[in-house]
Amino acid sequence: MPTNFAHVVLIVATAYGFGTMYDLVQRSRVQNRRAEESEIRLKMLVANAPLIFWYIDADGRFRAREGGRSGRSQRAEEDGV
Repeated sequence: MPTNFAHVVLIVATAYGFGTMYDLVQRSRVQNRRAEESEIRLKMLVANAPLIFWYIDADGRFRAREGGRSGRSQRAEEDGV
């Protein structure tokens, strides 16, 4: 009888472990999906904002620009400013 009980305990523990792993994987997938959706929303916000985002690297070069353009910025770029 002890052998059967030990097998039952082992099977239950294994099933519990697999169930726990399944839950953790599902939670991780949900968190990843939410993070991706949040990143998409932030990129859309930045891309449609009436601002220009940029930075200058250590060599003084203009490196990036995101966001919508205001009329003033467009004129400045057209004038070569």
